[in-house]
Amino acid sequence: MLFELKNCSVAEILDTVTGTSQAGNSWSRTTIIFEQKDGDYTDKYPMIVFGEDKLGEVTALKGRTVNVKFDLRSREYNGRWYTDVRMVFVSPAETEAPKPESIPTTPQPQEDNESDLPF
Repeated sequence: MLFELKNCSVAEILDTVTGTSQAGNSWSRTTIIFEQKDGDYTDKYPMIVFGEDKLGEVTALKGRTVNVKFDLRSREYNGRWYTDVRMVFVSPAETEAPKPESIPTTPQPQEDNESDLPF
């Protein structure tokens, strides 16, 4: 299940951690701090980003208002539970609502070559 955080900004990008899996594949992980202003208060949300491609997407949007989709992942280790918040998708937030197309309020007359009258 994906969750969404709307109209937030990239506050901080922490250092990237790299490693190699047991299968021999290299990986990279970065924690991004998103912040959202709510009146007088600012809420901060740290999220984990895996891979250089997603980190590039976030870096390109730094300083802009964005929408973030994220997933919660939990796992148990030695009787304790750990939960990660993983960013899945980030996109620029729309600042203006799209304008609806103009719809005519009066019906348009249609030309009818045939008459419905019986005479």
